[in-house]
Amino acid sequence: MNRKREPIWEISSRWRSAYFYLFSIQGLIGECLVIWYELALRTDDTAIETCIAIYRDLALVAAGAAANTFVILEVMNNAMITGKITEQWLRQRLLEPLKEKQRAEGLAEGLEEGKARGIAEGKARGRAEADASWKAWNRRRLEAERKGLAFNEPIPDFSENGTNAKNGS
Repeated sequence: MNRKREPIWEISSRWRSAYFYLFSIQGLIGECLVIWYELALRTDDTAIETCIAIYRDLALVAAGAAANTFVILEVMNNAMITGKITEQWLRQRLLEPLKEKQRAEGLAEGLEEGKARGIAEGKARGRAEADASWKAWNRRRLEAERKGLAFNEPIPDFSENGTNAKNGS
């Protein structure tokens, strides 16, 4: 496995811009709140104490924003990975068997249609051949009758394919 190892706190390259924007927004909001709190609500401090408090609180805001942004992006990343895994599992367990079942049903339906069509075409061809045989036999019979010749040719028999023209079954 030749994957490059990354430190646990490193932000992956695909999340860097999102990290920067999210961190910047959280940091800016936190900094504004810290400055507002120190200047507007803590009026009894001296200017030096106020500056020190602002610097101290800004460090906490930056660390909190960095950690919070990291956690948010890792949760999003893991949710996306979990979503991909779930999608693959659903595809393998549900979708592929359903597609296979539909394909098998379509194949069976196609075979039945083909079989029915083949039987119908076979019957039509058999009827056409029987009609042609009967017409040819009748033409020869009428020709012999017109010429006054004896006609002793037997009527066409289709008993080999299950149909007997003599009795119509």
